[in-house]
Amino acid sequence: MKNDFPAKTAEEFLRIVKASPNKFNYASQGTGTTSHLTAELLTALTGAKVTHVPYRGTGPALNDIVAGHVDFVFMELSSAVKLP
Repeated sequence: MKNDFPAKTAEEFLRIVKASPNKFNYASQGTGTTSHLTAELLTALTGAKVTHVPYRGTGPALNDIVAGHVDFVFMELSSAVKLP
């Protein structure tokens, strides 16, 4: 989630997103990628309505989540954390 997203827990996140249909968006590394399908599964299971913003790969998606241009993203931890 972007830094100023009002939720601090998964429960709060779902409550806020479900209460505000189509207000929030999410980045993915592209249509049909794991991050895209994970978010679609979340919306199918919870009824949340969010907008998909597809990117061309992990780098651009990660840059825009850090910059606050999108609200959230699902991605592999290894893509976002520097490992030794």
